[in-house]
Amino acid sequence: MSVEPLVFMPVDSWVELKSVLKSDWPRSILGVLVLENQESLLKSGVVYDFKVYCPFGDVNNGMVALNIKGTYYDVIIQCPKDDTRVLEEALKSTNIVDWKKCEQIPALPKHILDCVRRLYSAKNLKIDPIENISRADTFVLDKGALPFDVRLPLGHSFKLLSLDS
Repeated sequence: MSVEPLVFMPVDSWVELKSVLKSDWPRSILGVLVLENQESLLKSGVVYDFKVYCPFGDVNNGMVALNIKGTYYDVIIQCPKDDTRVLEEALKSTNIVDWKKCEQIPALPKHILDCVRRLYSAKNLKIDPIENISRADTFVLDKGALPFDVRLPLGHSFKLLSLDS
């Protein structure tokens, strides 16, 4: 019998998790914002049934959050370290996440995107289309940047949203 590698983190432990994610600013901004939004909902009295887990109970290993509403199955993955081996091992052996139901994984930093691709390859799974795994690129403007300079860096573009998006 194996021990579940993803350990549930109650709301009162999110302070420490946010602190660790903030140490990886701005790459882990999504994790911080998701936790803050959930805290705001809870303070407003909204029970949202959002669950946060940490690999092996250590906030330094990152977070895996589940937002499951009916057929909507959203997995949010963040890790404040470049080395994602512990996170990847937890994701490979967890029984909490049903990877076959996971149709999209939003806003992944590159190191997590690589981790998820290795995970899906090891489990012989695929997300189809591959665009449903979205990479998050964070751009920090320096103080000398012109205000409202909205040009995209070379190689970046926006896609039109469809009614199915």
